Amino acid sequence: MSLVPPVLSTIVELLILGAVGFLLRRLAQWPEGFFQALSRLVVTIALPVYLFVTTARTNRDELTSSGIFPAAAVVLIVVPVALSFGLLRLLRFRGSDLRVGAALGGFGNAGYLPLAIIEIVQVTQPALARLLGGDLPSLYVGAFLLVYSPTLWSAGNLLLTRGGERIRLRELVTPPFLGVTLGFLVAISPLQPLMLNERLPLYAVYRALDLLGNVTFPLVLITLGAMIGALRFRERIRPRVVVMAFAVAGVRLLALPGLFFALFAVALRYAHLHPAQLWVLFLESTVPPATNFSVMAGNATKNEDKTAFTLLVAYSLYLVALPLFLFAFLSLPGVLPPATLRSG
Repeated sequence: MSLVPPVLSTIVELLILGAVGFLLRRLAQWPEGFFQALSRLVVTIALPVYLFVTTARTNRDELTSSGIFPAAAVVLIVVPVALSFGLLRLLRFRGSDLRVGAALGGFGNAGYLPLAIIEIVQVTQPALARLLGGDLPSLYVGAFLLVYSPTLWSAGNLLLTRGGERIRLRELVTPPFLGVTLGFLVAISPLQPLMLNERLPLYAVYRALDLLGNVTFPLVLITLGAMIGALRFRERIRPRVVVMAFAVAGVRLLALPGLFFALFAVALRYAHLHPAQLWVLFLESTVPPATNFSVMAGNATKNEDKTAFTLLVAYSLYLVALPLFLFAFLSLPGVLPPATLRSG
């Protein structure tokens, strides 16, 4: 199997769907209210339903194998936040600028982009998707979000917009958290066989939810493109903001991927992990900052220009880096069977 077709097809589909949202927002001037409603649909309904269905239909062995991902989420919060604080302090950032940079460098797009890439590979490269675990990666991303999503919307939001205030408890119960938690409860309860039995009425509910979840990722990418297309700068960008943006991109797109590949070389390749586990750990280690920061900054009317410019820089660089990351990961020993690569 040649690695060129799956990598190129993944990149092209991400670009096309993202470009639809970008062009509709930036050039066609579709109203902001439309994309805000679309974003609410994705965040509060479609994505949680997708995560619920993905988790609810899995067996207990698969659920057990997802247990490393809440712990991985903690590591992939603590490490980049610490790296961001350290790098920005070296660059003489202090106060609000330091907190904003640490938030943007510390929290990545842990849900939308990994799940979108997983789904694109599932649809366009089914043979490769089977080698990478089939439906398992989506389950693992859900387990990762169980910790990551509440922390982003509480601690991440606090760093970005509120300084010395306290975390609000209601921010810990996010829609992805609810979707995964409810799915887990169904998966370990007597409800699961009732829901998956085609002869029973509850199966119709499951199928309807599954169909709703299936629309998530085209809408996610269109929404992401529209969010980037809507980025505006109220003031002239200061040189220090440029430095912050490239420092954040350095943490997210150089330091974290470098740490993943280094850790793979010394430990992960010997840890007997399933390719699906490696796939998700890789995806979560190579994402740009969370686009939800633009929502947080807009809601608080704080640090909007810094956030917008940093996201623009980071996502532009991500589009260049992603194919290189994918080629590097798929070439790692043990990720794909050697005969698969030789056949290409």
